[in-house]
Amino acid sequence: METVNKKDIKFGDYHFSTLRNGGLVVTSLKDVSLGINDHECFGLLGPNGSGKSTLLNIIAYNITQSVGKVYFDGIDNKKIKEDHYMIGFCPQNDTLWDEFTLYEHLIMYINLRGFSKKECKKYANMYMKFCRIEEHKNKYPHELSGGTRRKLCIIISLICFSNKVVLDEPSSGMDPATRRYIWNILTNYKNNENSSIVITTHSMEEAEILCDRIGILVNGELHALGSPTHVKMKYGNTYTLEINCSDSKLIDKHIKNDIPMLNEKDVICEIKSNKRIKYTFKIMENYSEVFRIMKYYKSKNLVTYYGFNQTNLEDVFLKFANLQENKEME
Repeated sequence: METVNKKDIKFGDYHFSTLRNGGLVVTSLKDVSLGINDHECFGLLGPNGSGKSTLLNIIAYNITQSVGKVYFDGIDNKKIKEDHYMIGFCPQNDTLWDEFTLYEHLIMYINLRGFSKKECKKYANMYMKFCRIEEHKNKYPHELSGGTRRKLCIIISLICFSNKVVLDEPSSGMDPATRRYIWNILTNYKNNENSSIVITTHSMEEAEILCDRIGILVNGELHALGSPTHVKMKYGNTYTLEINCSDSKLIDKHIKNDIPMLNEKDVICEIKSNKRIKYTFKIMENYSEVFRIMKYYKSKNLVTYYGFNQTNLEDVFLKFANLQENKEME
């Protein structure tokens, strides 16, 4: 039998385990080590198949890790009694009962928390009013829009009143207005319940608005960790200068004399058209010089418009996403 070199195994491929009985396994996560603070929203980013949902399912105890430890308030998750394991979880796919209306879903989950029948009705109505879904009270899941079903799943995850909440792509399928309303609900919940919230998302806007810190997971490994601003500064310390002008070749000639850094080897110059040019480059100082030159060019009618921007979080994400090996495996 031909021996397979460990270095030749791609992430997501079946291989013989070096642990336990040596059977065929798939490694979903590798050496992931992080902590979630109190009163924090932590965002887990990564391309499809990077292991995000697997990590969330381990945190939520839907599956148990084969190696490694998960601690809640310093206690190993395998040693916590089930009735003490309080965590709100919203899975990636909607988990609703076809036989129950929206209202009945809320009543059932609130009742499971030990509230009386009268209290269940009170809190169910309160949740529906707060989340603006009263008009859908008596509708069954198949009668609800994707966004409303998603909203219901989020509410169910918050009903447990836990200070630990895990949400797998919570705003998928929502229109922009509903998405922003849900962001407000999650922010209020984090602040008022002093909760730790972990979310996965493909929306960089959502990550920047909601998350105090983010982690970028690629091939089952954590490649970046920190606040959105920190991650952008550390892994995307480049800027773009886009110019609309009367003659892009003429501007290219002049600007390289006036801004010498644009002559460096790592500068990317893209002449988009006769009247549009774009530069991508690293800059650590003298930002004001770029603005001064652009203002001068505008006064001479050489430039009609310009934009000078730092690399955004999406650019950083795409940089890491290109490292993903098996992109459809999750």
